[in-house]
Amino acid sequence: MIESLKELIEYKKSRGKLIVVKDLQRYLEPTRFILKAERDRKTIIFNLKDSVLTCVSNVVYSREDLLNILNVKSDEDLYARITKLINEGFRDSVKGYVDKGFFNLREFSEYFEIRQLELKQLPSIKFYPKDGGEYITSAIIIAEIPTMKAHYNASIHRLMLMGNKGYAIRLVPRHLYNIYKANSSKGLETPIAIVIGVNPALLLLSATSPPYGVFELMGYKLIFNKPLDVALTPKYGIPVPVSASVVMEARIKL
Repeated sequence: MIESLKELIEYKKSRGKLIVVKDLQRYLEPTRFILKAERDRKTIIFNLKDSVLTCVSNVVYSREDLLNILNVKSDEDLYARITKLINEGFRDSVKGYVDKGFFNLREFSEYFEIRQLELKQLPSIKFYPKDGGEYITSAIIIAEIPTMKAHYNASIHRLMLMGNKGYAIRLVPRHLYNIYKANSSKGLETPIAIVIGVNPALLLLSATSPPYGVFELMGYKLIFNKPLDVALTPKYGIPVPVSASVVMEARIKL
């Protein structure tokens, strides 16, 4: 069973479905290689000339590929599991999910190396000429629900780089927006964890909309029938999957 992005890349490599490209510019050049890899139905790994991290794209390029990665037999099987999260997912604290066998709580320091980097050192990319700037795509944002202690929400967002000041994030009237409004009404910023580079199952779960207060990542067990390993971030104590490639702690400002 594939549990991390690293394992998925190794799986693609073993099947001859991996392309490696080096030293690309941030502006537009990656798009050309990504689109070619998509036409060839291959996953691509590349690095930018001025970034310390590696990028990956085209992780999932077909419905059949997604079903295989998620270890489900059909669209109906996957739909049933996602529907179970939406219909039967329950509100609980992180400790409650651990006690009920949905999460295993691990030590953050055992899985992550803490590094102090400027944002420009991270691989943000301008994909198209009309893009507003450089983006990090497919980031999971995890935030605590202020009215429910130790209850969390996960959602998918695209982050636009604003120099070394931070990222711009678009909030629409959904759960993260409600969290932000609840905090800002009290004059508080919203602490978040930004999670990048995960098993596609976690991206899929973070794109679902179970009832407010149900932590989307609890659905991992519904797909794989095993608990998700998580750790609490060192500054804000936010639960993140230990299989993530990158975790950043930040605040959504007022």
